[in-house]
Amino acid sequence: MIKVYAKGVFDILHYGHINFFKLAKGLGDWLTVGVTPDERVISMKRQPLFDGQERAIVVESIRYVDQVLLDGPREITLDFMREHNFDLYVFGSKNHDEREVRLYDCRDLPSDMILEIPYTHGVSTTEIINTSKKY
Repeated sequence: MIKVYAKGVFDILHYGHINFFKLAKGLGDWLTVGVTPDERVISMKRQPLFDGQERAIVVESIRYVDQVLLDGPREITLDFMREHNFDLYVFGSKNHDEREVRLYDCRDLPSDMILEIPYTHGVSTTEIINTSKKY
């Protein structure tokens, strides 16, 4: 069984997230998704609209997701992957800078355990929030 791990904030779920989960699940037999803790979201971006538990419940309801981890680590180490029997870490990135951060976060993993999934352009939680402020 191939076990895939992905992580993210997933504050306002949208079709870009669904595409990500679908592609990630297609790479293995089991998909575990780590939901970024509130404190880390606040330090990186902004106050999340939904708390970590609420975001985890929504993510867990997606048919492509088999398991959710709350408070997963920011850096994905080989020890973490082995502890959970994960075979592959996947991520998406909307630009070069974000890609560099994602790669830095998994720098201890061998390259054959890392895969970048194509990003769905045209939708993001930030865009949804900014658009809703206009109304």
